[in-house]
Amino acid sequence: MAALPAASVDLVFADPPYAEGSGTTAVASVVRANWLSPGGWMSVETSRGDVVDPSTLQVETTRDIGRAR
Repeated sequence: MAALPAASVDLVFADPPYAEGSGTTAVASVVRANWLSPGGWMSVETSRGDVVDPSTLQVETTRDIGRAR
């Protein structure tokens, strides 16, 4: 989260450690820093049991594959 982009971006892939709450922390950090362009997408990988709070973002889909969500 320390590497700040020069401008907002259209796509963010977040694969935080599989620690409880890490997906929510990643989303909150991206939203707070205003990194995502309007209409942009963010993909967050977490452990299957971890629920991610989308903050102001809209969840389009959720997929469970193995131990990942």
